[in-house]
Amino acid sequence: MLFWGIFAPIFGFLADKFGRRKIFFLGWGGFSFLSGLLGFMIIANENVPYWFQMAFLIIYPSLIAMGTVSMFALTMALSWSSASATMFTSYIALSNLSVVIGTNLIGPMTEVFNVGQLYIVMMFMGILPGVLIRKMDPEPILVLKKN
Repeated sequence: MLFWGIFAPIFGFLADKFGRRKIFFLGWGGFSFLSGLLGFMIIANENVPYWFQMAFLIIYPSLIAMGTVSMFALTMALSWSSASATMFTSYIALSNLSVVIGTNLIGPMTEVFNVGQLYIVMMFMGILPGVLIRKMDPEPILVLKKN
């Protein structure tokens, strides 16, 4: 966990340099793609190559961190600077809530879906924030903040 936390400032820098949305889509899009690929590989052939499993376990936390950092940067740009600390606390609380909900859903979901199908569900769950973030436009708020 510490290893991935070290990269958070780097991902924040990349989001500032190349754009919050681009880095978000790279992170969450990459995670979604890898999850779907692994799911289809498991469904097609239960013997997924060991190297791919290890690569997935190493790469996916970085992709999630990249997407999450840039998502926070994008949503923070939408909030007024005087409320930024409160908004950030709210975003962290929502993030923690999503972990709790996901942890509690995994049991019932494993009764309905097999492992390959769960990874495909993860792919769609990873795509969903991308659909919502495409609609966010922080530019008018940034203009108002400058005034």
